[in-house]
Amino acid sequence: MSFILLMMILGQPGILVEGLNHGELLFRETGPMEFDIALALDSERVSEWHHFPLAFNPAKTFCEYSPDERTLEVISQMPFTADYVFAWYLVGESWDLTLIDEGEGDYYGDVSSEIELLLSRGLLNDAFQRAMEIMYPGSMPGAVEISAAFVTAAAEVGTPEAFGMAGEVSMYLLGVPIEDIPAMADPATAEQILERIEGHE
Repeated sequence: MSFILLMMILGQPGILVEGLNHGELLFRETGPMEFDIALALDSERVSEWHHFPLAFNPAKTFCEYSPDERTLEVISQMPFTADYVFAWYLVGESWDLTLIDEGEGDYYGDVSSEIELLLSRGLLNDAFQRAMEIMYPGSMPGAVEISAAFVTAAAEVGTPEAFGMAGEVSMYLLGVPIEDIPAMADPATAEQILERIEGHE
């Protein structure tokens, strides 16, 4: 039976499940950002409804089924941010779901750590490329700290190209030129930035 016909019968929207032929994750809203979910293969093979344990954003939810382990991974990205939540389910013989793990991903924290590591290794170009790939930069909690780290790194290199990259990162993450970063950073960081910039003037 086609998915469209299945949805007409059940009256529920669904999300494609990667790794499961014709599999769909059905969902129904029970409250603000709260949903029940069910796994469906066709009109006769539909699991029971289960309350998703965390916030759920149907517009940006990814599902993947592992046939070897018979597990279902559900990842849901929150609106207007790149942070996400995840839940792992064991899929039974009758296609019912048993929650085995859940949690919240820290996209911005992971990216910040990656950029800081690249900068500590002197890989300014690689760090710049990674920073300019950040999703929803306006929602990044550590944007000031990352921008300050780029200005500091640029001052250590001391080339116009390095300061140009720091300026692009500052505009991308914060919408301000690098001249404004010291005023936004904590006093110790601001002093360090100014000392290093002055040393290369």
